[in-house]
Amino acid sequence: KLFSISLLKVKIWFSIYLTNGQWAQINIKSKCRLSRLWELKYWLLEELAFNILKLGNWKPNSKTIEFVLTMFKLNILWYLKIIVYFAVIRKDRYFDIGEYIEITNKMLLNLSGKKILVTGIANNRSIAWGIAQQLSKAGAELGITYLPDDKGRFESKVRELTEPLNPSLFLPLDVQNPAQIEEIFKNIKDNWGQIDGLVHCLAFAGRDELIGDYSATTSEGFDRALNISAYSLAPLCKAAKPLFSDGAGVVSLTYLGSERAIPNYNVMGVAKAALEASVRYLSAELGPEKQVRVNAISAGPIRTLASS
Repeated sequence: KLFSISLLKVKIWFSIYLTNGQWAQINIKSKCRLSRLWELKYWLLEELAFNILKLGNWKPNSKTIEFVLTMFKLNILWYLKIIVYFAVIRKDRYFDIGEYIEITNKMLLNLSGKKILVTGIANNRSIAWGIAQQLSKAGAELGITYLPDDKGRFESKVRELTEPLNPSLFLPLDVQNPAQIEEIFKNIKDNWGQIDGLVHCLAFAGRDELIGDYSATTSEGFDRALNISAYSLAPLCKAAKPLFSDGAGVVSLTYLGSERAIPNYNVMGVAKAALEASVRYLSAELGPEKQVRVNAISAGPIRTLASS
């Protein structure tokens, strides 16, 4: 009850340097209940947006304002930069949503003409699928791999899913089969000539290795998990090495379980730790030779089918 009636008073001053050499000062005052403190940042952002929109007789319509404020709530800093770009640097009086989207895409990521291989798409909840979509939006030409099986279920599922992305390569890849790795990069050489990016989203561990005690992990389960989830990055980079363009990039996926003991992660935590070590050694190998960047990123908690 005490927090529900207590008010937090907020007052912010800041200035923006305009292109005409003048300073525009913006003052924001607010009161917010401490119990709902999270609402304060949204209110401040709305006030900030409206104040910036006023600079230089800028006249957006109501739909534009609503759109901008929604974007502010989704991503504070980035969209603030966009608003300042239009209102202050460009000194535009009118705000066009189409132009905003076009400029946002260009400023965020422009991969036009880049050829990138994406591995590990299994379904529409795969992190690899999200990555492939964003790469395609950024203008990259994609190569997609799928895990081959006797009945062709994975092939048909992944083909149907990725069809809107118009991948120029669609190839089977079982990283436990060296011949398939070799065939993948033979196709890349014949069709692309070089490769600008490799996305490694491959991981697997048997159900029995993910539940119960880690000490109960079988030798076979350990070998399979480490082979697919960690070791596979090395032969893929080896095969891609002669085809990497200068400044190419390799991205793999890791997780906090590589550093901390996470319940029901078990052998995958060991595999991710090995993967991160591989990333460091591959960086040291590929960086000096062709300025190829190798990184592992942790996307945080995402409800994929594997994590459900």
